[in-house]
Amino acid sequence: VKTDYSVGAPIRLVWEGLPSNLPQLAKIAPALTRLKERHTFELHVVTDPARERLKGLLGEVDTLRFLQQHFDRFTFHEWGEGTCSTIVSACDIALIPIDLTDPFVRGKPENKLLLLWRMGMPAIVAGTPAYKRAMAQVGTPQLACASNDQWVDAFEYLFASEEARREAANRGRIHAETHHGPHMVL
Repeated sequence: VKTDYSVGAPIRLVWEGLPSNLPQLAKIAPALTRLKERHTFELHVVTDPARERLKGLLGEVDTLRFLQQHFDRFTFHEWGEGTCSTIVSACDIALIPIDLTDPFVRGKPENKLLLLWRMGMPAIVAGTPAYKRAMAQVGTPQLACASNDQWVDAFEYLFASEEARREAANRGRIHAETHHGPHMVL
């Protein structure tokens, strides 16, 4: 569980997921481009190097190639059961972008957010119904974003204050542990 909420330069942002969900991450590329003008940060991506799409019928997602097409700087970490939480918790802020125009992905539950909160991670998320509800329940509705402007505002809010990062993470961790106890399967 993360305990240190200070940040250095660069600030470390982290995304974790399947390669087939990388297009979700690309949705916030415009917000990250805007942030580069004022802040130094690193994007850390924790995923597999490649993954078949639709059981191979739609080819394969090549993670590094995709990231190179959408981001000028990033650090790739291969997902591993024994290393994932260590890599994520070594970063400063977790990201869960979702394409809000896609009804299928917009309907995802908040499992990933709960997992990040259990790690003690402050997170900025897309404004899906589940994520908005969870963020409202912990008192951080400004961290559920529906536009690039809101993503930038949320980054600025967490970038500016160690206390804001600690508070967002602690509220989330308490919520996850209290309302989604150890019996919850993530």
